[in-house]
Amino acid sequence: IRNSDYFLGSLVLVGTESGNERYFDVVDGQQRLMTLTVFFSVLSRQFELNGNEVLSKSVYDYIVSNDENGERFVRVQSESPKPFFQQYIQSSSQRDVSPATQEEERLLEAYKFFFEKLSKANLVSELKNKFPSLIEDYEDFLKVISM
Repeated sequence: IRNSDYFLGSLVLVGTESGNERYFDVVDGQQRLMTLTVFFSVLSRQFELNGNEVLSKSVYDYIVSNDENGERFVRVQSESPKPFFQQYIQSSSQRDVSPATQEEERLLEAYKFFFEKLSKANLVSELKNKFPSLIEDYEDFLKVISM
């Protein structure tokens, strides 16, 4: 597989500072950030299901990380609390939570879409069809995607 550029779109951010901390509010691009968060959540889960906890955690760090004081923080926060997004998508241990709104239903649909596309059977099959000479190593495919 060769690397190629892909334009995801722009983000418009407004930064503010409070003491030593700097915050960015998303003016444009919130949906792209939420979609990427869903994607990384699924990718992390696929590594976990494939038995690679190290790569699962590495990808999960795109969702939740540590600040300079070692405190955990989520990288994408919304103005209004979205329990489904926080508990199902951003949590490393998915809880039994059901979508309560149409927006949350769409988040679940996006999660299921990515989960299906990144499943071992689907991903290996699709990539082997497009690139017949590739080795069929599912985890290597996931690694390429996560780079």
